[in-house]
Amino acid sequence: MKRRSTAPSKDQRLLVVDDEESLRILFSMALAGKGVTVETSGDGYEALEAVRRDAFDLILLDLRMPRLDGSEFLKQLRIEGNSSRVIVCSAELDARVVAELIPLGVVTFLSKPLSLVTFRETVVGKLTSSGASLRAKALRLAERQQFSEASALLSEEKETSSAAPHDDTADLWRSLFSSVAAGFSGKSILPYVRELISRGCLIH
Repeated sequence: MKRRSTAPSKDQRLLVVDDEESLRILFSMALAGKGVTVETSGDGYEALEAVRRDAFDLILLDLRMPRLDGSEFLKQLRIEGNSSRVIVCSAELDARVVAELIPLGVVTFLSKPLSLVTFRETVVGKLTSSGASLRAKALRLAERQQFSEASALLSEEKETSSAAPHDDTADLWRSLFSSVAAGFSGKSILPYVRELISRGCLIH
């Protein structure tokens, strides 16, 4: 039996935004042979130039950087109408930071320091997942800031799985997305964020 490849079916483009050159090199090397074309930027200004010039399937974003940090880059990215999917990779993650970034379409966070295995599996998984499950589709909608649609899909998941053992993780995601869709952010969504973090659903 053939093993199913986990590499993207065609080269996909990843932008790595980090002020540490050694990490940019290391992350690029970790994806060698995985069907991913990697471009790097050293700060938010360089990253904005890159996304204005080219389209990327995924952005790996550090937060603490000189000149323009990751949070400000992300806000400007959305202001300009760019809906690229983003993974935040930072040593400064906590529930408050996560709660501020979720309304900007980030639902996957990597905590530094991290293993290259975790990095590679997360990035390649994000690029290859076509996820037929309703929850996977809901998360992809949230990454495009389509929170009302994401919440509706999770409600559908609850209805179709009513005969199975109840999984209240879906309820947490749905409550989070519906709150964001209603305009709540920051402290208002912290209870959902903290519980999802405790279940290993947000920070990896």
